[in-house]
Amino acid sequence: MKKVYITGTSRGIGTELKSLPFEVIATSRVDGYDIDKNYDKVLSSIIQSDSDVFINNAYAPKYQTKLLIDV
Repeated sequence: MKKVYITGTSRGIGTELKSLPFEVIATSRVDGYDIDKNYDKVLSSIIQSDSDVFINNAYAPKYQTKLLIDV
């Protein structure tokens, strides 16, 4: 089964993505995964998840591209 890691799941499209028919790892600012404040924690979580797909839905203009490059 595919494992999908999604950031920014506290509202909007991120909330809907949590219902994908896959194993979903959903993180959000509300859960302590604020990319602006805890970049290393978020990056470490993504890498350790060993997910097949990564969807970056979090709003973090300063880190959007950096996160995709580092993953």
